[in-house]
Amino acid sequence: GAVDISTRNGLGSCGFFRRIMKDLIVIGSAGFTGRRLCLILMQKGISFDALVRESTDTSLVEQYAEDLVLGDITDREKLADLLAGYERCIHIPNLAAVKDVDRYIKVYEDSDLKKVVFVSSTNMFTKLPASTKPRREAAEVAIMKSGLNYVIIRPTMIYGGEDDRNICRLVQIIKNWPVFPVFNGGRAMQQPIYVKDHAQALVYALISDETNRKCYNISGKEPFTYQEMVSRLATVLDERIKIISVPVAPIYSITRMLERMHIPVPFRSEQLLRLVEDKYFDHQEAAKDFGFNPRSFEEGIIDGYWGGK
Repeated sequence: GAVDISTRNGLGSCGFFRRIMKDLIVIGSAGFTGRRLCLILMQKGISFDALVRESTDTSLVEQYAEDLVLGDITDREKLADLLAGYERCIHIPNLAAVKDVDRYIKVYEDSDLKKVVFVSSTNMFTKLPASTKPRREAAEVAIMKSGLNYVIIRPTMIYGGEDDRNICRLVQIIKNWPVFPVFNGGRAMQQPIYVKDHAQALVYALISDETNRKCYNISGKEPFTYQEMVSRLATVLDERIKIISVPVAPIYSITRMLERMHIPVPFRSEQLLRLVEDKYFDHQEAAKDFGFNPRSFEEGIIDGYWGGK
């Protein structure tokens, strides 16, 4: 059940007693990747606590976690108490959203934690003027400058279910429309990662001694063009579609104009440019250091949407 940090075991925030009892805390356990991570940890017999907000739907997480710890990582005053006594941590929330990231990472550095796995993103390598890029870079610099024994995992686009906010949108278009438009011939390279492969990588990165104070890009089994991704998806879905190429430049210009006029648009202009940017990344370092071996795109789609059926 959920435990309030101030009254837990009658020990308040006494780190010594909690350290005897606890090892791993997962932050971001109720999210898209977090729920899959919790299941994998339970299946591997790894005991853990899950840090959750009071308002979070924990119906799935509480089946897997030993305890739910109520708290909010944005409350810096209580964060140190929340981390007290734990030796390992998997941190999934978006680091680009963290304010005053140096102070935030310092709390982890000053804690009892012996190893922390942070999730970043390959988005930080974009050539586009993305608003999140400098914040992601600042977060990684803060982590690397700290005395923490850290691992930084940077996934590519994550997919794997009706709640993935990425591939599921393409699935809906393919199922409901006979024509699928791709920008600039759909030539941009993609290498999306299946969410369970991402979650598994977090576990292996935590366990392996080879990963200490290192950063890893993780991606799907192989790269392919955006057009090929759509074609593969249609094949798996057993749908026949006609793919047509649309030039991105005029649509981008119109979208930018509407944005400047503060007129709502269904997608941001930055998202349009991301669709024609190459997003493929080698994962050989992860394969070498902790045995990362992702499944194919088709295998991920079948498992993610039909449970392997």
